Amino acid sequence: MKLLSVQALRGIAAMMVALYHLFLNEQAGLSAAGAEESSALLDLTRNGLAGVDLFFVISGFIMVYVTADRPRGRSGTADFLLARISRIYPLWWAFSLGFMALIFLGTGSLIPPAYDIPDEQTFSYLLQSFALWPQADLPYIVVGWTLIHEMYFYAVFAAFLLAPQRLLAPLLGGWLGLVVLGNLVGPASPSNATDLPSLIFHPLTIEFIAGAGIGLLIQRGVRALALPALLIGAIMLFGTVFFLQLESAGLDGAWLRVLVFGLPSALILYGFVALEIMGRVTIAKPFVYLGDISYALYLGHLIAFFLALQIFEIGPLKLGAAGPLDNIAFAITGLVGAIAAAVIAHHLIEKPSLNWLAAQRKRMIRREAAGRDA
Repeated sequence: MKLLSVQALRGIAAMMVALYHLFLNEQAGLSAAGAEESSALLDLTRNGLAGVDLFFVISGFIMVYVTADRPRGRSGTADFLLARISRIYPLWWAFSLGFMALIFLGTGSLIPPAYDIPDEQTFSYLLQSFALWPQADLPYIVVGWTLIHEMYFYAVFAAFLLAPQRLLAPLLGGWLGLVVLGNLVGPASPSNATDLPSLIFHPLTIEFIAGAGIGLLIQRGVRALALPALLIGAIMLFGTVFFLQLESAGLDGAWLRVLVFGLPSALILYGFVALEIMGRVTIAKPFVYLGDISYALYLGHLIAFFLALQIFEIGPLKLGAAGPLDNIAFAITGLVGAIAAAVIAHHLIEKPSLNWLAAQRKRMIRREAAGRDA
């Protein structure tokens, strides 16, 4: 059963992150123009980064939900990993190569000058970025730092699939304990994982574990307090996203981010999914479609905003001009461009590659089964 509530939340999470980055890009454009004026987004999206926390909770839930009835052991684990790799890497590579082509055409270099990567480290940087391996610098498309966490989540969860289903809850509990213990006895984790130890013990892993725990609750038929959970989570997330000043509150670290963004995200997910299963909510098709293109939107929006900034630098309407028209036009141009790019990438790259790779996985499974029967 495809949960439309989860798709809708995926779309909302991607849009939150896109609006957050649109705000940052608009502010950067205004600053470069020497203008002192308010954003067209009125600062309401400055905490849209909470969409990442919602993504992580959703990811943990989906891992439990989609593997509930699948075979465990080595074959099931291998199929799970191949499915996750097929989901993450092709579109990541496509957008990274597309961005690289734009940078090369504009600068003659493979690396954006702002990244400040020494020439002798270019190959190593690109290799680790394309492989989604943790390193000191952010990945080629900066939102890829979250995909590094995702691949770590998938690797650990794949190992759990080697064990019987009844051990999943204790294993998740042990993983949670490992993260907490690692932070108590080791150095504090940075905002982004810069190496393998900081990735393994990163507090944001707790959001994935929370989502997996919700998956177990839903799997076991727990539906109690779904509506209160949804309402409380929505109020909490709305309050933190729109009114909390992260910088002044000192919440740039990951632990309190888990509390102020991760906890309400978990409550929203549980309440929304439980209500859908009980038949008490109807999900509008546009939100479902936004969820369908959410990964493409997540990866592509920064490139669309980058191009919008270039257009507004050379076009007749420039950011920093008197009045609000330039700000509004930039916001609309960037957002429409990001959504259009996501739609195109979803239908021309993401869906075809997923379908082809799924067919290859099925063929491999059939060959393996035939080999066992021979």
